Amino acid sequence: MLGDLHMVPDLELIDTFQSDNVKFYPRNVAITSTDMILVTDSLNHAIHILNPAGKVIVYKDVRSLGKELPWSLSFDNSDVLWIGCNTIIGDETKKAKIHCVKLT
Repeated sequence: MLGDLHMVPDLELIDTFQSDNVKFYPRNVAITSTDMILVTDSLNHAIHILNPAGKVIVYKDVRSLGKELPWSLSFDNSDVLWIGCNTIIGDETKKAKIHCVKLT
């Protein structure tokens, strides 16, 4: 069962979204221990969570958490999700960042 998804420290990441009008720009995929599929959507600054059948059950625009351009995903041995965020080409003021998220 997928629990709440929290940014460290304690920022909730669960939200829902439905639209046929938004283009999807997948970049990377990670699978939870419960077979949920997480997909980065960099140009929409989002993470999609799909059930094992491939249906989107959660959409989160990570800009609401002060993050942007999610690019890569990886789980460590403690089931912590690491999200690598890209930068905008030509913007020398920003650096790529890595954020950790705990699935609970």
